[in-house]
Amino acid sequence: MERNQNAFLLAGSFFSIIAALWIFTGIAAGELPPASSYTALSLAILSFCMIYLYPHLKNDQIKWIRKRAFRYTLVALFVCVAGFLITLPIDKFTLGSVDFLTIVISILISTQFLSMVWAAKRI
Repeated sequence: MERNQNAFLLAGSFFSIIAALWIFTGIAAGELPPASSYTALSLAILSFCMIYLYPHLKNDQIKWIRKRAFRYTLVALFVCVAGFLITLPIDKFTLGSVDFLTIVISILISTQFLSMVWAAKRI
């Protein structure tokens, strides 16, 4: 492993611990985890994906990987927003606009980098 990959491993571990603590405290309090825990979890996914993707950044295949991953991310975005719009009229499901945007951004980050890993493995 190169030096930069070790840095990604350290960052991913840090964000995983932070997300786990936030999720645990939210569950222990009997509430939903705070929206910032989803952001920390998506940053952990980003860091762990970059460990795998780092060697691919130095060649020309990264353009194909990015293009392919962007297509999958757009589909996931439409499905995510449609799912939220379908559940919006339900009174038991209340979600503020800031929480909604935080969750959507976290899903986008996670989907983008997981699909980049998937596309890189298909090469």
